[in-house]
Amino acid sequence: DSNIDNEVENNFEDVPKKSEEPEEPEEPETEPSVPAFTDEETEEIVESNFVDVKVTDWSRPYIEYLYRENIISGNVKNDKLYYNPSAQMTRQEFAKVITAWYGVDLAEYEYEELSFADNAKIANWAVPYVKAAVSLGFMGGKSINGTLQFDPNGSITRQEVMTVIGRILEDGYQSANLSEFSDSAKVANWALPYVKVLVKQGIITGSNGKLLPNNPVTREQ
Repeated sequence: DSNIDNEVENNFEDVPKKSEEPEEPEEPETEPSVPAFTDEETEEIVESNFVDVKVTDWSRPYIEYLYRENIISGNVKNDKLYYNPSAQMTRQEFAKVITAWYGVDLAEYEYEELSFADNAKIANWAVPYVKAAVSLGFMGGKSINGTLQFDPNGSITRQEVMTVIGRILEDGYQSANLSEFSDSAKVANWALPYVKVLVKQGIITGSNGKLLPNNPVTREQ
């Protein structure tokens, strides 16, 4: 049902690099907009805010930047801050990421009502973000056991992330032929138009000739 969707998740590995060296798509280079975290006097690399994010990790500049912009957060355990980069990102976590990234004023959606059968499963901290994401049409629900649910703790997939990004883009962009991807038939019908646009615009490049639409997105991606 095109009105009951499953959505998408943002994979930084799919974002085209500024570099002219596509032979290393797995480790995107730091773009100018992402600051390199060094001490201005010594020019030495500053220790990560998260104990489980190594200075050498390809994703570290992005994680640190988003953390400083209050777009992502971590978990405190034994007075130490963890990001859990390899963990799968949940749908309610992505609702926060996408609304925070676009600078949405959550107060405007404070009194919006959510009509999902699993409203009670949405964490208190996530409710404002989910309200905003749903009200703006960024995200929707999914049909589970005959009911419309948000599935807040479920992992968000690559095609769900692509769908959310595609919905945010303005109309009028051209679509691509997905024949170059060996698994294009696995893309759900509700996600197909958005995936085609993102591929055409170079926002999604795939991995080893595959889109991997049903793969979950990790927190570092």
